[in-house]
Amino acid sequence: MSMDLRVLAADEVRALARRLLDEGPLLYAVSPAHILADLGWKPLESSATTVLLADPGLGLGRGRAALNLTDDGTVRSIATPICDVLPRPITPEGREFVQDAFALGGRALAEEFGPAEDTEPGDEPSLAWRRGESTLALSRGRNVVSLHLWRASDYEDAA
Repeated sequence: MSMDLRVLAADEVRALARRLLDEGPLLYAVSPAHILADLGWKPLESSATTVLLADPGLGLGRGRAALNLTDDGTVRSIATPICDVLPRPITPEGREFVQDAFALGGRALAEEFGPAEDTEPGDEPSLAWRRGESTLALSRGRNVVSLHLWRASDYEDAA
């Protein structure tokens, strides 16, 4: 079975990372609508109250961005996929796709920001780079690879 899945190119991953880092100073400071407008992302319908889902316009099919919200309604963190979300059940070919997407994303970000400053091995590994008051993290889940932006202190608390 051939899978028709897309992963962002290295240049696209680096550009997305820079765009997210531009939003770092706005975490906890502005409305989700402000950040969505800055990023050019479209909000999606959802009944969730602690997260705002958005279409990041990356051409990744089911891939949705998430703005995690604070109790007062500002944005706590941002996450967006860098590859298509795998359909279930996940096949060996799918696992290889996710691993390849993680490797591509990690190399692209290391080229841009240097070696990762924090690494978490395991079944769902992650790499992180601290940039001023923000932390950019790349994580590999079972069915998707995502890029996250956190306020540095929140990332440290979660780790």
